[in-house]
Amino acid sequence: MANNLTARVYEGASFQYRMTLNSSTTVAQATDAAAKELKRTAPDIGNTQLRSVRHKDNKGRVKEEIMDPAAKMQPSYELQLEVEDADIIMQRRQERAFRRFILKRHVISFASSVSARMVSGLSEVPRSGPNKNASGVQTFLQSPEVSGKIVSFLRKAMLSGEPADFAVALDENYDQRNVAEHDTTDKYLEETAAELMEMGALCLLGKEHPWQCALIEHFALVKSDLFA
Repeated sequence: MANNLTARVYEGASFQYRMTLNSSTTVAQATDAAAKELKRTAPDIGNTQLRSVRHKDNKGRVKEEIMDPAAKMQPSYELQLEVEDADIIMQRRQERAFRRFILKRHVISFASSVSARMVSGLSEVPRSGPNKNASGVQTFLQSPEVSGKIVSFLRKAMLSGEPADFAVALDENYDQRNVAEHDTTDKYLEETAAELMEMGALCLLGKEHPWQCALIEHFALVKSDLFA
């Protein structure tokens, strides 16, 4: 059925439009529809999000509640929207980028440490074969004495795929960690500079470390002159 859905921007004006509500329309769906309509009719307001839902209870009292987005919409519901703060949005993006930047290195480093521990542990097992003195997880698969241990490790770690493929990935991850610790290639530096800018390093540390931040900001432009 068609109903007048009222949506009020918090500390702002109300607006109304007609939308079709049925028994399956959720608060989240109605909020999305209201936000799109508001953005179409008043683009300067910016993005909005649901603050609360105002409605009347069984005794006719007006209540304002934070509703479960999956709750079903009622014709009497009035959506209370608030404008998303652009600075907050940017801060959230930077925080997410920062977590990815830090965690990515820890994830790679941890897997590399596991690889190193596996190699050191398997090195204690007597081996036969042409590569008995070689290192790296891949070489251990060629030794019948220890290949079974690697297969057991994969099963316990809930890792699917062929042992040979895992061994390659583990050795590559170990090499990647070592390269990252000493990498001064243009590609690595350019990627790191882009990640630092995405995390807001220039805004946070620009005044405290001006020349360092200048290198970060303009690395893509100067790399050809500095590293010809």
